[in-house]
Amino acid sequence: MDAEKPASPPPPATASPPEPTPPAEPGSGPPQAPARASPIRRLVVATAMIAALIGLRVWLWPRIEEALHTVSTDDAYVAAHVTYVAPRVAGSVAKVLVDDDQFVKAGELLVELDPEPYRVAVARAEAALKLAEAQTLQARSQGRAIVAKVRGAYNGVRLARDQVVEQVAKLKASVATLAKARAQADLAGVELTRARNLLRTESGTQQVVDQRNASYLVAEATVREAEEQVRLNRAALGRPPDPPAGRPLDDVPADWDQKAPAVRAALADLINAAVMIGVELPPIEEGPEVVYAEFVKKSPGGDLDRYLNQLVDASPGVLLALAGVEQAGRALDQAKLDLGYTKIAAEVAGFVSRRIVNVGNRVQAGQGMMAIRPLDEVWIDANFKETQLADLRIGQPVEIRADAYPGRVYRGRISGFGAGTGASTALLPPENATGNFVKVVQRLPVRIDLVDGNPHEAPLFVGLSVEPRVLIRERPSGPFAGGRLQVSPRPAADATKGRAEP
Repeated sequence: MDAEKPASPPPPATASPPEPTPPAEPGSGPPQAPARASPIRRLVVATAMIAALIGLRVWLWPRIEEALHTVSTDDAYVAAHVTYVAPRVAGSVAKVLVDDDQFVKAGELLVELDPEPYRVAVARAEAALKLAEAQTLQARSQGRAIVAKVRGAYNGVRLARDQVVEQVAKLKASVATLAKARAQADLAGVELTRARNLLRTESGTQQVVDQRNASYLVAEATVREAEEQVRLNRAALGRPPDPPAGRPLDDVPADWDQKAPAVRAALADLINAAVMIGVELPPIEEGPEVVYAEFVKKSPGGDLDRYLNQLVDASPGVLLALAGVEQAGRALDQAKLDLGYTKIAAEVAGFVSRRIVNVGNRVQAGQGMMAIRPLDEVWIDANFKETQLADLRIGQPVEIRADAYPGRVYRGRISGFGAGTGASTALLPPENATGNFVKVVQRLPVRIDLVDGNPHEAPLFVGLSVEPRVLIRERPSGPFAGGRLQVSPRPAADATKGRAEP
């Protein structure tokens, strides 16, 4: 450090003349005390501050209250059911009676198709129905003829059995006649021998011998005739002309009235006729007695004629004809329906939109022609963030504001929550399991119904943007109030299902 140097002595004082005082400038001079604010100024300042406080209270406090008591979103739109009009039958468009944006009532005629092809189809169906009815009459007539044939075959079996019994009696009679003829032939032979002996002793005459010879020849012929008659009767019974060795000529089984070929043939005719009318009988091997018993069993009260008459309408031919009548009737009904479908009416009341059909167009069944949007049943689809769903419940009141009607408030209520977010129901949902993941807040559609309906003086059109504010502090009301799902309560019997046994 350098040493401090001694202070040098002051220079000698010299007298100098006083400097002249500059002239005083206006506004200069010594500072003065500030003047006190006037009462008017203080009042203005106070009024401005009060106005600012009131403005903050009016502007800020409602927003604070709204943030605390409501949940809102600007991702909300008006929605409604859309009914698409399409023909049920193909044809050429003859008339179009409505245009876009026109209001139509339910049942009002919209489009007419050319009806002539369908009128022809109705006429053809009517002719087919008449033909089927005529075939039914013919089938009933044939059924009655078959019934008559069954009755005749039934009586034919009985007649065949009686004829067999008669033929057996004739056979026995012819055998007796043969025995008689043989006895007479033997007697004639004895008398001829006696006459010849008498002629040798000249005790008789040649005339007597000739007479006895003629009688013998007649008796022999009678025997041969009786033998042939026996063979004929045996053949009529279906037996061999000559009996087996050691068996008599009238050898016939005791049950031959059921086994004779004629009886079997008549029984076969009965079974065939019965099958034609839909009656199933035992096979022919069972015999007539079993068939008779089956007939009696099927006949109520044993009245065969009444039973057979009832079978006419139940015969296969009649049933087939009746089915044809039913089919033709249904075809006629369908043809009439198709003719009625040529006039296309509105199923619901609403406003016509997206009309794309004109006179002369050829349309196919199911082809879209226009749409009808009923504005009386609109609702709000509000897409709330998943972070806003905690306080939302079905039945909560909602205030709805639409950009199309500034200052107007619509009243609504939450009526349901969507089953999935918009991303999950999209055509191409995101695949978060692949690639890098970035969490995105999802939105869930919430349905809001209008409490007072859609007013005609300020209607909410489908697709308009709205801003709903749900009043979460107010009590929910209406169906399913307080819940998130529209689930009906389970019956008491089902309430215990799924509980573990103690």
